[in-house]
Amino acid sequence: MASMEETTNILVAACAVGVGCTFAAPVGGVLFSIEVTATYFTVKNYWRGFYSAFVGAFFFRLLAIWFQEEVTLTAYFRTSLQRGTVFLPAELLPFTFVGVACGFGGVLFIFAHKRIVLLLRNNRILKSIVQTNRFVYPVFVTVVVMSLFYPPGFGQYMGGPLTNPDAVRQLFNNITWSTGVTSTNEEDEMLMRSWRGHHGSVFLTLTLFVVVRFCMCAVATTLPIPAGIFIPSFALGAGLGRLIGEAMAFWFPDGFPEGRAVIPAGYAIVGAAAFAGSVTHTVSTVVIVFEMTGHTGHVIPSIVAVLTACFISKRITLSLFDVIVEIKKLPFLHGFIRPNEKMLSTVAKQFMIRDVDYLTASTTYGHLNEMLGYHLYATFPVVLSADNRILLGAIDRNDIERLMTEKFPRNTKQRADDERQLNRKFSSTNSNGFIQEEEEDGVGRGGGEGGDCRLSETADLSGCPVDPAPFQLAEKNNLYKVYRCFSRLSLQHAFVTKDGRLAGVISGKEVREAIDSAMHTKTTNSKKRKTKKMMLNLTSVKDSCCSCCCEDRTATD
Repeated sequence: MASMEETTNILVAACAVGVGCTFAAPVGGVLFSIEVTATYFTVKNYWRGFYSAFVGAFFFRLLAIWFQEEVTLTAYFRTSLQRGTVFLPAELLPFTFVGVACGFGGVLFIFAHKRIVLLLRNNRILKSIVQTNRFVYPVFVTVVVMSLFYPPGFGQYMGGPLTNPDAVRQLFNNITWSTGVTSTNEEDEMLMRSWRGHHGSVFLTLTLFVVVRFCMCAVATTLPIPAGIFIPSFALGAGLGRLIGEAMAFWFPDGFPEGRAVIPAGYAIVGAAAFAGSVTHTVSTVVIVFEMTGHTGHVIPSIVAVLTACFISKRITLSLFDVIVEIKKLPFLHGFIRPNEKMLSTVAKQFMIRDVDYLTASTTYGHLNEMLGYHLYATFPVVLSADNRILLGAIDRNDIERLMTEKFPRNTKQRADDERQLNRKFSSTNSNGFIQEEEEDGVGRGGGEGGDCRLSETADLSGCPVDPAPFQLAEKNNLYKVYRCFSRLSLQHAFVTKDGRLAGVISGKEVREAIDSAMHTKTTNSKKRKTKKMMLNLTSVKDSCCSCCCEDRTATD
């Protein structure tokens, strides 16, 4: 249990360091890591995350100075937007519309990614091609992407030569492209000409940029290579926001309302934060945007847009990270679930594992050896006796393995080989601490020590520390309460007791299966109610038609 908690804490800190280094955003990195990796965060890890993220981001940005890429420490995406009030309250309405567009865009992106992955897995032809040679699919996607973004070809109409970071930097440029105004700055003038293209339409270029990159990013994220999703979604949001901002500047050249000109770059910043928040279901993208750009003038519009986008996305689908976990069928508990009647009526007794091995004062070394060989228990329960099964505590698996190593040092390798076989056998079905026993000849039993007479000796467990208060649940605890305990406390397993006696054990697998069953029952009941309602409506319509026919016949007679 302690090792799992420490592993989770390290992963949270690593996520904070990665985001903090990549975007020079230590504060946003910590908040992002909390939202993505932990439903309920341990407060003591705040300073660890901030410290590691700050050190990583600081030295990462120093590398740019040491390699003479930068003169001093600067923001990752510098902008030339003026500080202070750069928008009017009336513009909150179009900023909200940016959030709505990015919210539905993020949902569509997640849906497209999921459908492509499922197509590659379920289609027999594509599956055979991908599995036969793993280079075929990446090479095909690479050729298609390079052909579309080839600058002298189709790429000249949609910013093809630009990488995602370069595109974001240009989309944050504080020059309005759609008004036709020329700039005295040669660099800005070249930038406007590149985005206007040969056809002279900024709107067509931005539309093609968003649509084509949307499709290509959805496909590219399915490749079997390490890749990020934050910057691609960030660039898509910036392009969508810039498109809306240029449209606002074109429709309202005197301002919305009149008095202050519309700034398309501000819409790009807001769109980038909103689209990234919609895809990842995080609000911390607002902080990351401000740290990356060094611009704080659009704080309120960004918060409004991100909250709107996250609300829409969360109401419709899971985040992209959760969808990937769900597709890979990894252990996963939803962050928040609304209880239904089935979840409140289902109790722990109905879905717990009843056949649980336990330790007593009379446990032999042979029994310990069999338990280590047959089970992948993270902890073993200790009961008073086999008759009453009063739960006294739990002993960690590592302590029992150390005890067996000291007692039988020459036979430890065989037991380790058996455990590796069990790990391979059960890795695809369950990855938590408890796995139900499954008989298989030649695996585990005896651990290679069957002829040792010491196996019949009573095991000396006095050297193994006993946890006197392992987490316990009552048999009558409902499923929703069990789910909240597992979700909030990040439990791997919990013992189920009745009047203090060990009755069974529940792991994350059982909780997930019970929740899926309850949610499926809810959907089925809802469909049945709708079908019944439709049948009643049809019956009432039929009765009314029959009555009308009878009245007509009576009138005719």
